[in-house]
Amino acid sequence: CPAAIAMDVREGPLAAAGKHIGEAGLSQYITTRLSDGLGECRAGEADALVCAGMGGRLMERILKADMEKARHWYRQAALQGHELARKKCEELGVTADKK
Repeated sequence: CPAAIAMDVREGPLAAAGKHIGEAGLSQYITTRLSDGLGECRAGEADALVCAGMGGRLMERILKADMEKARHWYRQAALQGHELARKKCEELGVTADKK
């Protein structure tokens, strides 16, 4: 069964995401969690990671801290510092697809 976990470090954006998820009728597929990076995601729980709406330095920090939790990483262009995130992926041997 396909599923997703939406995480954010701030309660406001996470509440807004939960509202949009409910309005789209996707609550049975998407859960929300308050989390700094992947802190609240258990190792092996996610097959892929999507980082969006953040800068390259934050993406780099998330990858560095919790890379064992998701070995395939999809990223949208970083708002700034995208080269940092790309280089960190290379260092960690992570497959990174820009989508």
